[in-house]
Amino acid sequence: MQDKNRPITITSNGGKSSSTLPLSTSPLPIHSSVLTQQFSDIIRRYKYYCQHIQRLLKETEKSYDEINDTRVLAPEKMSKIHLSKSDREYLDALKTRPLALIICSQSYSGKSRFVNELLNEQLLPESPIIDNNAVVRMIRIKNHPIHGASFSISGSFELINADIMYKAVSWATVPRDDLIVNGTNEHNSLLNNDDNLTDDYEQQETASLEIRKPLELLSDDLQIVITPSNQNLNMKQIYLQITENIVPIFIYIIDQEILSPNDIDELRFFRSIVPNEPILFIRIDQSDNSSNMSEAPCVQTFRQLCDLGFLSFLNTESTDNTSDTTPLFQSDMIDNGLTNFTLFLNYVLKHIDRLTIRAVGILQRSHELCLDLFNDSAFDMARDILITPKRLSYAREKEKNLYESLIALTNSKQNEIQKLILQAVDEMHEVLADEACSLEIPGIELTDQLTVKNARDLKKCTSAIQEQILVRLNETIANKLLDSINVLHDNYIGTLTRCLFSLEGSRDEDESELSASKALQE
Repeated sequence: MQDKNRPITITSNGGKSSSTLPLSTSPLPIHSSVLTQQFSDIIRRYKYYCQHIQRLLKETEKSYDEINDTRVLAPEKMSKIHLSKSDREYLDALKTRPLALIICSQSYSGKSRFVNELLNEQLLPESPIIDNNAVVRMIRIKNHPIHGASFSISGSFELINADIMYKAVSWATVPRDDLIVNGTNEHNSLLNNDDNLTDDYEQQETASLEIRKPLELLSDDLQIVITPSNQNLNMKQIYLQITENIVPIFIYIIDQEILSPNDIDELRFFRSIVPNEPILFIRIDQSDNSSNMSEAPCVQTFRQLCDLGFLSFLNTESTDNTSDTTPLFQSDMIDNGLTNFTLFLNYVLKHIDRLTIRAVGILQRSHELCLDLFNDSAFDMARDILITPKRLSYAREKEKNLYESLIALTNSKQNEIQKLILQAVDEMHEVLADEACSLEIPGIELTDQLTVKNARDLKKCTSAIQEQILVRLNETIANKLLDSINVLHDNYIGTLTRCLFSLEGSRDEDESELSASKALQE
């Protein structure tokens, strides 16, 4: 027979821990100082890793800015290595938001019992002071040297000095009327001076109670958030309310033998809206009714959670912790959780390790992509260094061939041009003589024998006749050359086109750009 007082642990990964932080292997009582010390060590190491991650992020952004300023990589390549908006928000959340244990349960009784045991004090009233049908508001517990409490609404304005909204309280256990929505006590010890705050049950969201007091287990970087009970809110509203400005660690207390149909529906809906959030299920029901059942209650509960997809009979924990669409790791279940908190510490340690591993994975992917781009750029530069001298040599050779071809073409047409000029002169000889005789030159005085009077007038007449003859010859020669110019143009263009085609064929042509040979043809 199995000892019924012995803690039973059911985990999705065989109870193995990947952390190197030394934890006590013997069962720790919940009031043990070793528990408090180990819990503080876990949170302290988490914050140290977060600071190191932020330092890596700062150095990464500085390096990317230098790369962008020096134009080493093209802008389209730089856009690939920058962190996405979701990744940047995740890294910023690790820096600015504290960790929070989100305590959920089948009933308020399970939440209050677990929190009181965890804090080792009777902070929350338990049954029968508050029954499981009461409408209980959300509770947030923080560590602070001064004992105080306040009410706040999610998404409301934040005060510059947050201390003024807390009122000093003297109670050790939270009064019932401060927790119950629509309490019957009109003289609430905390609200009797606040006329503007109403607790209308029909509102979509009620004010949450924030408690701060000296708590050895908690620190400035850790909070406890207790979900509201029996409020008229859907699961998505509750999730947004309890996870505001925190990094959540979900803990679900099972204080009954098995999950009820309503519990199963709520868990199924929770998994549908946030499939990447694991949950630690802790059974605290120690009633002995297994003799009347074919299976122990813990086994039945385990099967229910397997059917919901939170747990598995096999080790399905993924080694890829960087995906946003799959859980960081599978949920776990601890039986008789109040008698041994070592397993609880193991889960918290694994959870925050996965958070930091995911953050490091985001930076690693960005660094690897940047290095890949640099490797590609270096390969392209090395290739250019090897082939550029060959391209220059080839271009010089083709340029020389083009020059020689054009010179040969010009020389071959030289005789034809000379023949055209001589032919034009012969044809216009008589016409030019007649035009020279009839040319009127102003400012010239002739003698009776039609001769000029002095050498200056003779020179002026000679210049005018030469100019007239050259103009007429140029017009005639130009008209005769028009036909041969088209032939010469085709020869020149044909030679240039062949050379350009040859040069362009030595590289991969970009079809989106107009090549020089096509432009020359157009």
